[in-house]
Amino acid sequence: MSFKRTYKSWIYTNVVFECDNCKIEIDESFPRVDIDGKDYCPECGFKLGYIDEVEYVRICGGVKPDMFAAGINPLTGEIELTLGSALHKLVKGHYVYIRTQRSKFSWEKSSRNRGCLRYTNWRISVFERDNYKCLHCGQVGGTLNAHHIKGYAKFQRLRYEINNGITLCESCHKLVHKKKVEN
Repeated sequence: MSFKRTYKSWIYTNVVFECDNCKIEIDESFPRVDIDGKDYCPECGFKLGYIDEVEYVRICGGVKPDMFAAGINPLTGEIELTLGSALHKLVKGHYVYIRTQRSKFSWEKSSRNRGCLRYTNWRISVFERDNYKCLHCGQVGGTLNAHHIKGYAKFQRLRYEINNGITLCESCHKLVHKKKVEN
């Protein structure tokens, strides 16, 4: 139980709880997530998976959940909000929000550092390792692309690993991104 203390004054009684994960104090008038006798702040409840992103936005974002989406940045572990839209529908007797679209989170956007020296050296190393040959169709030379096997935006730590790259011609590279050819 994470009940911490009670403040009493001649006007009101105030109960303060403590988050069982991050140990911050939560006033009883603020939202908290109560799971099996444990109390969590909304941020910890969302990060630990006790509430979904729609519920998190509803209780602590101060905004409508049909206008924003929440996600946890895999690189920093911080919660981010982005624009989104959702429909409020009746499903099995309960009204729920169904996410229809959303903007990309910061970690999903490609960085602008693809022109840096480190990226250029990575591309050349991938091409040299593969002998300037497309690994799907066998084309040698021409317009070649160094393709990231694990996505550039999502797997930031693997961006410059040579083993995370393969050489593809321009047409095979487009097909890979359309999921018509397996990696």
